[in-house]
Amino acid sequence: MTLHADIENHSPSRHPIWLEELSALDEWCDEWLVTDVINQSLVDDLTALPPGFNLPRHLWANLNHFRTGQGQCAANLAHWRKIPDAPGSCGAAKQTMSHIVNDYPLSRFPGGLTTLHLAGDEAIKWLGIQCKR
Repeated sequence: MTLHADIENHSPSRHPIWLEELSALDEWCDEWLVTDVINQSLVDDLTALPPGFNLPRHLWANLNHFRTGQGQCAANLAHWRKIPDAPGSCGAAKQTMSHIVNDYPLSRFPGGLTTLHLAGDEAIKWLGIQCKR
């Protein structure tokens, strides 16, 4: 039997994957909602593309480093054992991605991470500056 015929004439006992896709998405959404994810509140619609999706790769990646808290900052570099564990240069306990965007006087973004997430013109300009540091 050919693959095409097999797909069209599948036996009722089979569970075709195309009937399970929606339930897999539903399961993923349910799991997302009950899992503690960093900055989860930024995501309003799990099925929509996030703001800035069409940005050039270097800006998109940098934006997502701040969204997820997983960029190159002193706290992460120390956690990854790339540098010794040391306090932040401005007196903060640790320089985290959140600290850079929300609190650090030399780099904070007006409106903080919530506004940066929206990827407006000022956010894109700020991300470009951060990419060069």
